[in-house]
Amino acid sequence: MNSSTTKSGAISVSNFPQVGIRAAAKDDIELLREWKNANRDSFFYRQKISKIQQEAWFIAYLQKKNDFMFVAELNEKIRFGCLGARYTNDKEWDIYNVINGSEATQGKGYMSVALQKLISFCHATTHAKISLKVLTTNPAQHWYKKNGFVATRSEDLYLRMEYCSTRLEFT
Repeated sequence: MNSSTTKSGAISVSNFPQVGIRAAAKDDIELLREWKNANRDSFFYRQKISKIQQEAWFIAYLQKKNDFMFVAELNEKIRFGCLGARYTNDKEWDIYNVINGSEATQGKGYMSVALQKLISFCHATTHAKISLKVLTTNPAQHWYKKNGFVATRSEDLYLRMEYCSTRLEFT
């Protein structure tokens, strides 16, 4: 066990103060588009996104009061990923578009910390169920399990997973 894990093997958010999330801004949309296009086989929408489509998405996104897209950063400078959460009509949080866009940060636990910060944001906003859908062909489903999500339903193309806070230790 290394210094960034708890006794259960869960990532400890307090050991990574350099990892933060912030609201996506107009200056981020090209990088978000690049990350999404580079990883499009892992998502439901697999078409290449143009600059015009990305700009239109961002304008529409800004109008949605219960939809939040965050950029994950190191030391408030280095953007390495993105992750979104929207509060649905079903009165639950839907996590979406989780992308670790930087090969340099993969495998270091930074994206797990960013996810835990997103979960904390959701709980601070309204303590509701947190779920996501991940394609069955997407290896990220194992990463979600490591980060406290459990599969609750299996469909032909995807797994529906829910966050279970008892699966992780927060320190």
